[in-house]
Amino acid sequence: MNSLMQALQEIRSIYVRDEYANKVKAAVREYLEEMEGKTAEVEDTLYFNHSAIPDFVIRWDGGQKRRDFYIRASYAEIVAADEVVQIRSGDPVFMSIDTKQSFQEAGFELSPVSLAHEARKSGHTLLTDPSAISEISSSADKVDPLATLMKSNFLRGARGLVDEPVAEALIGARSRLEEGRVGDLIKEKFFEDAAFRMERTAAIMQWAKSGSGQDGPLESVLHGSMSLEELQSILPWILRESRAPHDPNFWSQLGGMMTLEQLEEMAADIEGMNITPLVQANAHRWSAKRGYLGLNISNEEAPRDGYWSFDHGTLGLNLQGLRIRLSVSGHKLRSRPGRSSLRWESVKQVLRDYRLQSVSLSGIERSLAIEAKASNDLNADVSKIADSVEDDYFIDRVALQIPSPGQEEPASVDVDFAGSLVTADRPAELASLTRVVLDVVGVEYKEERLSAMLDRATSIRYTSEVEPSVLDFRLGARDDYEHP
Repeated sequence: MNSLMQALQEIRSIYVRDEYANKVKAAVREYLEEMEGKTAEVEDTLYFNHSAIPDFVIRWDGGQKRRDFYIRASYAEIVAADEVVQIRSGDPVFMSIDTKQSFQEAGFELSPVSLAHEARKSGHTLLTDPSAISEISSSADKVDPLATLMKSNFLRGARGLVDEPVAEALIGARSRLEEGRVGDLIKEKFFEDAAFRMERTAAIMQWAKSGSGQDGPLESVLHGSMSLEELQSILPWILRESRAPHDPNFWSQLGGMMTLEQLEEMAADIEGMNITPLVQANAHRWSAKRGYLGLNISNEEAPRDGYWSFDHGTLGLNLQGLRIRLSVSGHKLRSRPGRSSLRWESVKQVLRDYRLQSVSLSGIERSLAIEAKASNDLNADVSKIADSVEDDYFIDRVALQIPSPGQEEPASVDVDFAGSLVTADRPAELASLTRVVLDVVGVEYKEERLSAMLDRATSIRYTSEVEPSVLDFRLGARDDYEHP
Protein backbone atom coordinates (compact mmCIF):
# COMPACT_ATOMS: atom_id res chain seq x y z
CA MET A 1 0.00 0.00 0.00
CA ASN A 2 1.41 3.43 -0.89
CA SER A 3 0.67 6.83 0.61
CA LEU A 4 -1.25 8.24 -2.39
CA MET A 5 -3.25 5.08 -2.98
CA GLN A 6 -4.04 4.81 0.70
CA ALA A 7 -5.13 8.43 0.91
CA LEU A 8 -7.45 8.08 -2.09
CA GLN A 9 -8.95 4.83 -0.78
CA GLU A 10 -9.66 6.45 2.57
CA ILE A 11 -11.39 9.36 0.85
CA ARG A 12 -13.53 6.96 -1.20
CA SER A 13 -14.40 4.84 1.85
CA ILE A 14 -15.90 7.83 3.68
CA TYR A 15 -17.46 9.29 0.55
CA VAL A 16 -19.20 12.62 1.14
CA ARG A 17 -20.47 14.07 -2.12
CA ASP A 18 -19.88 17.73 -1.29
CA GLU A 19 -16.33 17.09 -0.04
CA TYR A 20 -15.14 14.28 -2.31
CA ALA A 21 -13.78 16.31 -5.23
CA ASN A 22 -11.88 18.77 -3.04
CA LYS A 23 -10.34 16.01 -0.92
CA VAL A 24 -9.27 13.97 -3.94
CA LYS A 25 -7.71 16.98 -5.65
CA ALA A 26 -5.97 18.11 -2.47
CA ALA A 27 -4.43 14.66 -1.94
CA VAL A 28 -3.29 14.35 -5.56
CA ARG A 29 -1.90 17.87 -5.74
CA GLU A 30 0.07 17.42 -2.52
CA TYR A 31 1.64 14.25 -3.88
CA LEU A 32 2.47 15.79 -7.26
CA GLU A 33 4.11 18.81 -5.65
CA GLU A 34 6.14 16.60 -3.34
CA MET A 35 7.16 14.42 -6.27
CA GLU A 36 8.27 17.30 -8.47
CA GLY A 37 9.71 19.53 -5.75
CA LYS A 38 10.68 23.00 -6.88
CA THR A 39 11.17 21.99 -10.51
CA ALA A 40 7.49 22.29 -11.48
CA GLU A 41 4.40 24.37 -10.86
CA VAL A 42 1.15 22.47 -10.30
CA GLU A 43 -1.83 24.65 -11.20
CA ASP A 44 -5.34 23.71 -10.03
CA THR A 45 -7.86 24.49 -12.79
CA LEU A 46 -10.73 24.36 -10.24
CA TYR A 47 -12.45 21.71 -12.39
CA PHE A 48 -12.90 18.05 -11.43
CA ASN A 49 -13.41 15.11 -13.76
CA HIS A 50 -14.40 17.42 -16.61
CA SER A 51 -14.66 15.85 -20.03
CA ALA A 52 -12.22 18.28 -21.68
CA ILE A 53 -10.66 20.53 -19.01
CA PRO A 54 -7.79 18.99 -17.00
CA ASP A 55 -7.80 18.87 -13.22
CA PHE A 56 -4.26 20.22 -13.07
CA VAL A 57 -1.75 21.80 -15.43
CA ILE A 58 1.87 20.96 -14.59
CA ARG A 59 4.52 23.36 -15.90
CA TRP A 60 8.31 23.06 -16.04
CA ASP A 61 11.09 25.41 -17.15
CA GLY A 62 9.13 28.56 -16.41
CA GLY A 63 6.15 27.37 -18.47
CA GLN A 64 8.06 26.29 -21.58
CA LYS A 65 7.05 22.67 -20.97
CA ARG A 66 3.57 21.64 -19.74
CA ARG A 67 1.35 18.59 -19.36
CA ASP A 68 -2.37 18.41 -18.61
CA PHE A 69 -3.26 16.08 -15.74
CA TYR A 70 -6.68 14.38 -15.65
CA ILE A 71 -8.06 12.44 -12.69
CA ARG A 72 -10.40 9.61 -13.62
CA ALA A 73 -12.26 7.07 -11.47
CA SER A 74 -11.10 4.06 -13.50
CA TYR A 75 -9.28 2.86 -16.60
CA ALA A 76 -12.67 1.76 -17.90
CA GLU A 77 -13.92 5.35 -17.77
CA ILE A 78 -10.94 6.53 -19.85
CA VAL A 79 -11.42 3.85 -22.51
CA ALA A 80 -15.22 4.09 -22.64
CA ALA A 81 -15.00 7.83 -23.37
CA ASP A 82 -12.27 7.26 -26.00
CA GLU A 83 -10.24 9.97 -24.27
CA VAL A 84 -6.86 8.82 -25.55
CA VAL A 85 -8.04 9.69 -29.06
CA GLN A 86 -10.33 12.60 -28.25
CA ILE A 87 -7.95 14.53 -25.96
CA ARG A 88 -4.46 14.99 -27.40
CA SER A 89 -3.44 18.58 -26.65
CA GLY A 90 -1.22 19.24 -23.67
CA ASP A 91 0.49 15.80 -23.80
CA PRO A 92 -2.17 14.56 -21.35
CA VAL A 93 -1.66 12.37 -18.29
CA PHE A 94 -4.68 10.30 -17.27
CA MET A 95 -4.50 8.90 -13.75
CA SER A 96 -7.02 6.21 -12.87
CA ILE A 97 -7.80 6.12 -9.15
CA ASP A 98 -8.82 2.48 -9.48
CA THR A 99 -6.03 0.14 -10.60
CA LYS A 100 -8.36 -2.57 -12.02
CA GLN A 101 -7.86 -3.29 -15.72
CA SER A 102 -10.64 -5.84 -16.22
CA PHE A 103 -14.22 -4.70 -16.67
CA GLN A 104 -17.22 -6.24 -18.39
CA GLU A 105 -20.84 -5.23 -18.89
CA ALA A 106 -23.34 -5.24 -21.73
CA GLY A 107 -21.78 -3.61 -24.77
CA PHE A 108 -18.38 -2.86 -23.15
CA GLU A 109 -15.42 -4.95 -22.12
CA LEU A 110 -11.96 -4.02 -20.88
CA SER A 111 -8.91 -6.26 -20.41
CA PRO A 112 -5.20 -5.56 -19.78
CA VAL A 113 -4.52 -6.36 -23.45
CA SER A 114 -7.18 -3.97 -24.77
CA LEU A 115 -6.05 -1.27 -22.32
CA ALA A 116 -2.45 -1.53 -23.54
CA HIS A 117 -3.73 -1.37 -27.13
CA GLU A 118 -5.75 1.75 -26.29
CA ALA A 119 -2.73 3.47 -24.76
CA ARG A 120 -0.75 3.01 -27.99
CA LYS A 121 -3.23 5.11 -29.97
CA SER A 122 -1.37 8.27 -28.96
CA GLY A 123 2.39 8.69 -28.80
CA HIS A 124 2.31 11.49 -26.23
CA THR A 125 -0.33 10.38 -23.73
CA LEU A 126 0.33 8.68 -20.38
CA LEU A 127 -2.13 6.31 -18.72
CA THR A 128 -1.17 5.48 -15.15
CA ASP A 129 -2.45 5.03 -11.61
CA PRO A 130 -1.40 5.90 -8.03
CA SER A 131 0.38 2.58 -7.50
CA ALA A 132 2.64 3.10 -10.53
CA ILE A 133 3.40 6.71 -9.63
CA SER A 134 4.33 5.72 -6.09
CA GLU A 135 6.48 2.82 -7.32
CA ILE A 136 8.57 5.19 -9.42
CA SER A 137 8.77 7.77 -6.62
CA SER A 138 9.68 5.36 -3.85
CA SER A 139 12.59 3.88 -5.79
CA ALA A 140 14.37 7.24 -5.96
CA ASP A 141 16.96 8.32 -3.44
CA LYS A 142 19.95 10.62 -3.33
CA VAL A 143 22.49 7.84 -3.82
CA ASP A 144 20.98 6.61 -7.10
CA PRO A 145 21.20 9.26 -9.85
CA LEU A 146 19.26 7.21 -12.40
CA ALA A 147 16.40 6.50 -10.00
CA THR A 148 16.20 10.18 -9.13
CA LEU A 149 16.22 11.13 -12.81
CA MET A 150 13.55 8.58 -13.68
CA LYS A 151 11.35 10.05 -10.97
CA SER A 152 11.90 13.64 -12.13
CA ASN A 153 11.16 12.69 -15.75
CA PHE A 154 8.13 10.49 -15.13
CA LEU A 155 5.35 13.08 -15.13
CA ARG A 156 7.32 15.21 -17.55
CA GLY A 157 8.14 12.60 -20.16
CA ALA A 158 6.49 9.21 -19.65
CA ARG A 159 3.97 7.86 -22.16
CA GLY A 160 1.82 4.84 -22.94
CA LEU A 161 0.42 2.58 -20.23
CA VAL A 162 2.55 2.61 -17.08
CA ASP A 163 0.86 0.57 -14.36
CA GLU A 164 2.61 -0.94 -11.33
CA PRO A 165 4.11 -3.96 -13.20
CA VAL A 166 5.46 -1.67 -15.91
CA ALA A 167 6.85 0.69 -13.28
CA GLU A 168 8.69 -2.23 -11.68
CA ALA A 169 10.04 -3.24 -15.09
CA LEU A 170 11.28 0.32 -15.69
CA ILE A 171 13.24 0.18 -12.46
CA GLY A 172 14.82 -3.03 -13.74
CA ALA A 173 15.58 -1.36 -17.08
CA ARG A 174 17.29 1.41 -15.14
CA SER A 175 19.70 -1.09 -13.65
CA ARG A 176 20.56 -2.32 -17.15
CA LEU A 177 21.35 1.26 -18.12
CA GLU A 178 23.93 1.32 -15.35
CA GLU A 179 25.61 -1.61 -17.06
CA GLY A 180 25.79 0.31 -20.32
CA ARG A 181 22.85 -1.33 -22.11
CA VAL A 182 20.11 0.98 -23.32
CA GLY A 183 16.73 -0.47 -22.33
CA ASP A 184 14.08 -0.73 -25.06
CA LEU A 185 11.40 -0.31 -22.39
CA ILE A 186 12.77 3.10 -21.43
CA LYS A 187 12.69 4.18 -25.07
CA GLU A 188 9.16 2.88 -25.40
CA LYS A 189 7.79 4.44 -22.21
CA PHE A 190 9.48 7.86 -22.33
CA PHE A 191 9.63 10.71 -24.81
CA GLU A 192 12.87 10.80 -26.77
CA ASP A 193 14.31 13.74 -24.84
CA ALA A 194 13.57 12.13 -21.46
CA ALA A 195 15.08 8.79 -22.56
CA PHE A 196 18.14 10.63 -23.87
CA ARG A 197 18.64 12.36 -20.50
CA MET A 198 18.60 9.03 -18.69
CA GLU A 199 20.98 7.45 -21.20
CA ARG A 200 23.36 10.39 -20.84
CA THR A 201 23.32 10.15 -17.04
CA ALA A 202 24.03 6.43 -17.31
CA ALA A 203 26.96 7.16 -19.65
CA ILE A 204 28.44 9.66 -17.20
CA MET A 205 28.05 7.16 -14.35
CA GLN A 206 29.71 4.48 -16.43
CA TRP A 207 32.62 6.80 -17.28
CA ALA A 208 33.00 7.82 -13.63
CA LYS A 209 33.12 4.17 -12.55
CA SER A 210 35.34 2.83 -15.33
CA GLY A 211 37.53 5.88 -15.90
CA SER A 212 36.96 5.72 -19.66
CA GLY A 213 34.32 7.42 -21.75
CA GLN A 214 35.86 7.08 -25.17
CA ASP A 215 34.28 3.74 -25.99
CA GLY A 216 31.21 1.81 -24.91
CA PRO A 217 27.60 1.71 -26.05
CA LEU A 218 26.56 5.01 -24.44
CA GLU A 219 29.48 7.19 -25.52
CA SER A 220 27.42 8.76 -28.31
CA VAL A 221 25.09 10.52 -25.84
CA LEU A 222 27.83 12.53 -24.10
CA HIS A 223 26.88 15.85 -25.67
CA GLY A 224 24.25 18.58 -25.55
CA SER A 225 23.12 20.72 -22.62
CA MET A 226 22.21 19.00 -19.38
CA SER A 227 19.08 20.04 -17.52
CA LEU A 228 19.18 21.22 -13.93
CA GLU A 229 17.48 17.98 -12.87
CA GLU A 230 20.24 15.94 -14.52
CA LEU A 231 22.94 17.92 -12.76
CA GLN A 232 21.20 17.64 -9.41
CA SER A 233 21.07 13.88 -9.80
CA ILE A 234 24.58 13.16 -11.11
CA LEU A 235 27.04 15.80 -9.86
CA PRO A 236 26.52 15.37 -6.08
CA TRP A 237 26.79 11.62 -6.62
CA ILE A 238 30.14 11.99 -8.38
CA LEU A 239 31.51 14.29 -5.69
CA ARG A 240 29.99 12.51 -2.70
CA GLU A 241 30.93 8.99 -3.75
CA SER A 242 34.49 10.01 -4.63
CA ARG A 243 34.01 8.44 -8.04
CA ALA A 244 35.51 11.33 -9.96
CA PRO A 245 38.17 10.16 -12.42
CA HIS A 246 41.49 11.97 -12.63
CA ASP A 247 41.12 12.39 -16.38
CA PRO A 248 40.78 16.14 -17.16
CA ASN A 249 38.80 15.20 -20.29
CA PHE A 250 36.02 13.87 -18.06
CA TRP A 251 35.65 17.21 -16.27
CA SER A 252 35.99 19.18 -19.48
CA GLN A 253 33.30 17.17 -21.25
CA LEU A 254 31.03 17.29 -18.20
CA GLY A 255 31.53 21.05 -17.85
CA GLY A 256 30.79 21.54 -21.54
CA MET A 257 27.27 20.25 -20.93
CA MET A 258 26.50 22.73 -18.12
CA THR A 259 26.90 26.38 -17.18
CA LEU A 260 28.07 28.18 -14.07
CA GLU A 261 24.57 29.63 -13.77
CA GLN A 262 23.17 26.11 -13.39
CA LEU A 263 25.75 25.34 -10.72
CA GLU A 264 24.64 28.43 -8.81
CA GLU A 265 21.04 27.20 -8.94
CA MET A 266 22.04 23.88 -7.37
CA ALA A 267 24.62 25.34 -4.99
CA ALA A 268 22.84 23.94 -1.93
CA ASP A 269 23.30 20.39 -3.28
CA ILE A 270 27.10 20.70 -3.50
CA GLU A 271 27.72 23.15 -0.66
CA GLY A 272 31.24 22.80 0.72
CA MET A 273 32.31 20.06 -1.72
CA ASN A 274 35.68 20.40 -3.43
CA ILE A 275 34.93 21.03 -7.12
CA THR A 276 38.44 22.12 -8.12
CA PRO A 277 38.85 19.66 -11.06
CA LEU A 278 35.51 20.77 -12.54
CA VAL A 279 36.27 24.50 -12.32
CA GLN A 280 39.86 24.04 -13.40
CA ALA A 281 38.81 22.26 -16.60
CA ASN A 282 36.19 24.88 -17.52
CA ALA A 283 37.56 28.17 -16.24
CA HIS A 284 38.07 29.46 -19.80
CA ARG A 285 34.68 28.20 -20.98
CA TRP A 286 32.43 29.44 -18.17
CA SER A 287 31.63 33.07 -17.52
CA ALA A 288 30.71 35.26 -14.54
CA LYS A 289 29.90 38.91 -14.01
CA ARG A 290 31.12 39.71 -10.50
CA GLY A 291 34.06 38.90 -8.29
CA TYR A 292 34.88 39.80 -4.71
CA LEU A 293 37.96 39.45 -2.52
CA GLY A 294 37.34 38.81 1.17
CA LEU A 295 38.53 36.84 4.14
CA ASN A 296 38.24 33.07 4.31
CA ILE A 297 36.39 32.50 7.59
CA SER A 298 36.20 28.73 7.16
CA ASN A 299 37.54 26.64 10.01
CA GLU A 300 39.25 24.35 7.51
CA GLU A 301 42.78 25.28 6.50
CA ALA A 302 43.05 25.57 2.73
CA PRO A 303 45.97 23.86 0.99
CA ARG A 304 48.67 26.10 -0.41
CA ASP A 305 47.27 25.89 -3.94
CA GLY A 306 43.73 26.56 -2.75
CA TYR A 307 40.53 24.82 -3.80
CA TRP A 308 37.18 25.73 -5.36
CA SER A 309 33.85 25.22 -3.60
CA PHE A 310 30.40 26.74 -3.11
CA ASP A 311 29.72 28.60 0.11
CA HIS A 312 26.40 30.33 0.86
CA GLY A 313 25.38 30.06 -2.78
CA THR A 314 28.47 31.55 -4.40
CA LEU A 315 31.45 29.92 -6.07
CA GLY A 316 34.76 30.69 -4.43
CA LEU A 317 38.46 29.98 -4.53
CA ASN A 318 39.57 29.24 -0.98
CA LEU A 319 43.09 30.32 -0.13
CA GLN A 320 45.00 30.57 3.11
CA GLY A 321 43.14 33.38 4.84
CA LEU A 322 41.41 34.67 1.71
CA ARG A 323 38.40 33.69 -0.40
CA ILE A 324 37.68 34.93 -3.89
CA ARG A 325 33.94 34.82 -4.60
CA LEU A 326 32.50 34.86 -8.11
CA SER A 327 28.94 34.96 -9.39
CA VAL A 328 26.96 34.94 -12.62
CA SER A 329 24.42 37.26 -11.03
CA GLY A 330 24.93 41.00 -11.25
CA HIS A 331 23.38 41.40 -7.81
CA LYS A 332 24.68 38.53 -5.68
CA LEU A 333 27.98 40.10 -4.63
CA ARG A 334 28.10 43.64 -3.34
CA SER A 335 30.94 45.97 -2.42
CA ARG A 336 31.76 46.43 1.24
CA PRO A 337 33.34 49.87 1.53
CA GLY A 338 35.84 50.33 4.28
CA ARG A 339 39.06 49.28 2.62
CA SER A 340 41.58 52.05 2.02
CA SER A 341 42.39 53.10 -1.53
CA LEU A 342 45.70 51.88 -2.92
CA ARG A 343 48.58 54.01 -4.06
CA TRP A 344 48.95 54.28 -7.82
CA GLU A 345 52.60 53.31 -7.51
CA SER A 346 51.66 49.94 -5.95
CA VAL A 347 49.17 49.06 -8.69
CA LYS A 348 50.55 50.47 -11.92
CA GLN A 349 53.01 47.62 -12.44
CA VAL A 350 50.37 44.87 -12.42
CA LEU A 351 47.98 46.95 -14.56
CA ARG A 352 50.53 46.97 -17.39
CA ASP A 353 49.40 43.46 -18.28
CA TYR A 354 45.84 44.65 -19.06
CA ARG A 355 44.28 46.93 -21.61
CA LEU A 356 42.84 49.82 -19.62
CA GLN A 357 39.75 51.80 -20.56
CA SER A 358 39.69 54.36 -17.76
CA VAL A 359 41.48 55.21 -14.54
CA SER A 360 40.38 57.44 -11.66
CA LEU A 361 43.10 58.83 -9.40
CA SER A 362 42.78 60.98 -6.28
CA GLY A 363 45.65 63.10 -5.05
CA ILE A 364 46.12 65.40 -2.13
CA GLU A 365 45.62 68.50 -4.28
CA ARG A 366 43.78 67.24 -7.35
CA SER A 367 41.93 64.29 -8.93
CA LEU A 368 42.42 62.80 -12.37
CA ALA A 369 39.97 60.88 -14.55
CA ILE A 370 41.57 59.47 -17.71
CA GLU A 371 39.64 57.61 -20.42
CA ALA A 372 40.79 55.76 -23.52
CA LYS A 373 39.15 57.29 -26.57
CA ALA A 374 41.69 57.47 -29.35
CA SER A 375 44.76 56.10 -27.61
CA ASN A 376 45.46 52.38 -27.37
CA ASP A 377 48.09 52.85 -24.68
CA LEU A 378 46.25 54.22 -21.67
CA ASN A 379 48.88 52.84 -19.30
CA ALA A 380 51.50 55.09 -20.79
CA ASP A 381 49.09 58.05 -20.77
CA VAL A 382 48.26 57.59 -17.08
CA SER A 383 51.90 57.22 -16.10
CA LYS A 384 52.87 60.27 -18.13
CA ILE A 385 50.15 62.43 -16.57
CA ALA A 386 50.66 61.15 -13.03
CA ASP A 387 54.43 61.59 -13.22
CA SER A 388 54.17 65.07 -14.70
CA VAL A 389 52.16 66.44 -11.79
CA GLU A 390 53.69 66.45 -8.34
CA ASP A 391 51.19 64.74 -6.06
CA ASP A 392 50.68 61.51 -4.15
CA TYR A 393 48.00 59.64 -6.08
CA PHE A 394 45.66 56.93 -4.90
CA ILE A 395 43.66 54.83 -7.35
CA ASP A 396 39.89 54.76 -6.81
CA ARG A 397 38.63 52.79 -9.79
CA VAL A 398 39.90 51.34 -13.02
CA ALA A 399 38.08 49.84 -16.01
CA LEU A 400 39.90 47.19 -18.03
CA GLN A 401 39.15 44.57 -20.69
CA ILE A 402 39.17 40.78 -20.43
CA PRO A 403 37.86 38.03 -22.74
CA SER A 404 34.14 37.24 -22.97
CA PRO A 405 33.52 33.58 -23.97
CA GLY A 406 31.88 33.25 -27.36
CA GLN A 407 32.08 36.98 -28.06
CA GLU A 408 34.44 38.91 -30.31
CA GLU A 409 34.24 42.00 -28.14
CA PRO A 410 35.93 41.75 -24.75
CA ALA A 411 34.09 42.39 -21.52
CA SER A 412 34.64 45.69 -19.74
CA VAL A 413 35.43 45.16 -16.05
CA ASP A 414 35.11 47.88 -13.43
CA VAL A 415 37.48 47.46 -10.47
CA ASP A 416 36.30 49.05 -7.21
CA PHE A 417 39.34 48.97 -4.95
CA ALA A 418 37.63 50.36 -1.85
CA GLY A 419 34.80 47.83 -2.17
CA SER A 420 37.07 44.89 -3.16
CA LEU A 421 34.66 44.23 -6.04
CA VAL A 422 35.01 43.72 -9.78
CA THR A 423 31.96 44.03 -12.05
CA ALA A 424 31.75 43.12 -15.74
CA ASP A 425 29.32 44.71 -18.18
CA ARG A 426 28.74 41.31 -19.82
CA PRO A 427 29.63 37.69 -18.98
CA ALA A 428 33.41 37.55 -18.65
CA GLU A 429 35.72 34.57 -18.76
CA LEU A 430 35.85 33.01 -15.29
CA ALA A 431 39.60 32.48 -15.37
CA SER A 432 40.31 36.07 -16.37
CA LEU A 433 37.86 37.51 -13.85
CA THR A 434 39.47 35.46 -11.09
CA ARG A 435 42.87 36.73 -12.15
CA VAL A 436 41.69 40.34 -11.93
CA VAL A 437 40.38 39.79 -8.40
CA LEU A 438 43.64 38.14 -7.30
CA ASP A 439 46.11 40.13 -9.31
CA VAL A 440 44.62 43.62 -9.18
CA VAL A 441 42.30 43.86 -6.20
CA GLY A 442 44.57 41.56 -4.17
CA VAL A 443 47.82 43.23 -5.16
CA GLU A 444 48.61 44.15 -1.54
CA TYR A 445 48.58 40.44 -0.58
CA LYS A 446 51.00 39.53 -3.31
CA GLU A 447 54.11 39.28 -1.17
CA GLU A 448 52.34 37.40 1.62
CA ARG A 449 49.90 34.63 0.66
CA LEU A 450 49.62 34.95 -3.09
CA SER A 451 53.20 35.28 -4.30
CA ALA A 452 53.30 31.74 -5.70
CA MET A 453 50.11 32.41 -7.64
CA LEU A 454 50.63 35.95 -8.83
CA ASP A 455 54.32 36.57 -9.41
CA ARG A 456 54.24 35.28 -13.00
CA ALA A 457 51.96 36.31 -15.83
CA THR A 458 49.65 33.75 -17.41
CA SER A 459 47.89 33.16 -20.68
CA ILE A 460 44.79 34.92 -19.40
CA ARG A 461 46.75 38.14 -19.22
CA TYR A 462 47.77 39.89 -22.40
CA THR A 463 51.17 38.24 -22.57
CA SER A 464 52.24 34.69 -23.29
CA GLU A 465 56.04 34.47 -23.11
CA VAL A 466 56.05 33.05 -19.56
CA GLU A 467 55.60 29.78 -17.77
CA PRO A 468 52.21 29.01 -16.18
CA SER A 469 51.94 29.62 -12.43
CA VAL A 470 50.33 27.59 -9.68
CA LEU A 471 47.14 29.58 -10.20
CA ASP A 472 47.10 28.53 -13.85
CA PHE A 473 46.92 24.95 -12.67
CA ARG A 474 43.92 25.79 -10.52
CA LEU A 475 42.24 27.72 -13.33
CA GLY A 476 43.27 25.55 -16.23
CA ALA A 477 45.94 27.00 -18.53
CA ARG A 478 45.01 28.30 -21.96
CA ASP A 479 47.43 29.24 -24.68
CA ASP A 480 45.20 30.40 -27.52
CA TYR A 481 44.16 33.85 -26.31
CA GLU A 482 45.75 36.79 -28.08
CA HIS A 483 45.57 40.51 -27.50
CA PRO A 484 42.41 41.83 -29.26
